[in-house]
Amino acid sequence: MNEIYLYFRTQATIASDLDQDDSVLYPLSSFSGFQSGTADNVNTVTMSFKPLETVFDNDGTGAVSTDTVVINLSSGSSPKDFMEHFTEQINTIRNKQDKFFSIADDATSEYFSKTIASVGNITIPAALS
Repeated sequence: MNEIYLYFRTQATIASDLDQDDSVLYPLSSFSGFQSGTADNVNTVTMSFKPLETVFDNDGTGAVSTDTVVINLSSGSSPKDFMEHFTEQINTIRNKQDKFFSIADDATSEYFSKTIASVGNITIPAALS
């Protein structure tokens, strides 16, 4: 297992971690980029990933979709601070045996960087049938 896996949980309690948008694990190879933003006067970083589910549009062809995880940043932290910490940590993990990288876990309040206040929304577009 050479792949690095990125873990996120947005629920404050383990008992509430029941739905597909409560916690998620992505291979780093599915990561496609960052987008900075602001929500409710809090700096955020949205991480985009290749979708876990294939989404089809109404004519049955595969539609392009993206899964996203919003990271709410700590007061005084910038999106650039988060992106730098993330990149440094990935480079460190590449040389280790343990490839499970817990980015942010709201249930345990464990975050890999002091730049993180919490996980915002985890968005996994539903597959249409």
